[in-house]
Amino acid sequence: IAIGKNIKSLLLKGFELIKQDTIIDFSRATSEMFSVDLAEGRKNEFVPEFRRVPQRLKDVFSKYIASLPADQQITQLSERLLSMKINKIDEIPQPDLRKYIIKILGELTSEQLSDVVQNEFAYADKIRKKILSLSEQYAKKSFDNLLDMGIINCKPDFKFATSICPTNTISGITKNLYLEEGEMNDFERQIINEIANLENVVFWHRNLERGKGFQLNGFINHHPDFIVQTTKGKIILVEAKGDHLDGSDSVNKLHLGTKWAAKAGDNFRYFMVFKSESEKINGAKNISELIKIINERTEYESAQNVQTGELKMTFNTKIRETDNVSVKMGGGPSIAHS
Repeated sequence: IAIGKNIKSLLLKGFELIKQDTIIDFSRATSEMFSVDLAEGRKNEFVPEFRRVPQRLKDVFSKYIASLPADQQITQLSERLLSMKINKIDEIPQPDLRKYIIKILGELTSEQLSDVVQNEFAYADKIRKKILSLSEQYAKKSFDNLLDMGIINCKPDFKFATSICPTNTISGITKNLYLEEGEMNDFERQIINEIANLENVVFWHRNLERGKGFQLNGFINHHPDFIVQTTKGKIILVEAKGDHLDGSDSVNKLHLGTKWAAKAGDNFRYFMVFKSESEKINGAKNISELIKIINERTEYESAQNVQTGELKMTFNTKIRETDNVSVKMGGGPSIAHS
């Protein structure tokens, strides 16, 4: 999915970080203290380099910070926290990031500021995640609004490569699109093996990683795990969620995938599949539900045996309309900013 290089700027237009809430759970914010130096990476390019600080030096720095007036303590700490990957949030100007950090620190007690000194890397990580969450929520709303307005839309934009060279490969699963498909975990293998053995599945493909495979890049970037095509020309994206869950990120991925499928048209589907029923989020499926849908054995099939009724007519008309549909993945829809 491609929506232009400046999509993040477009989606965050009007976003004012300083006006957002500063509710962050800093409990258990413990970590090692790090010294921050500028290390030369590429020629004439310098990046922050973190080195673990011994407890002795940590105590010295704590005493130094404690000796400063409150406003200077906040200034010193805000610069250190900013340098710890928070300044890598490119979509938000650094002055805005700095002001937000100062706002957070300004609401802390002297005891809490002392704890920041002792566990600054953990505090920086929590603040960074908070900023990303706030910006994603805002971008998500903007994305939905622009979709509704028709400013963002779908168009053919993706083609399979003639050949691929995955670093690690798997074998033993039928109907793979390429001679060698990329590796996968046990749950992903279970899903795609069951899908591949359905009679109405033509092929499946293990989507490649960033920069090489099919990407949905709306308010977040998302590379679904699998691409499947059925005999009726349905293109199905499948995202597997096993033991390593990603919390709110799963909700955002499902939201984006659902929006893409709705805009792409009737021949396109997106499904998120959870291994654990207790972890399954609203709108996601388990394996049996997914297999039933792909195999087209839904409760609506019973309508074919109904002698009368509107349901039978509607269902049969739909089947006739889609019997001869053929879709090539050479030009699958993607979201494009117009």
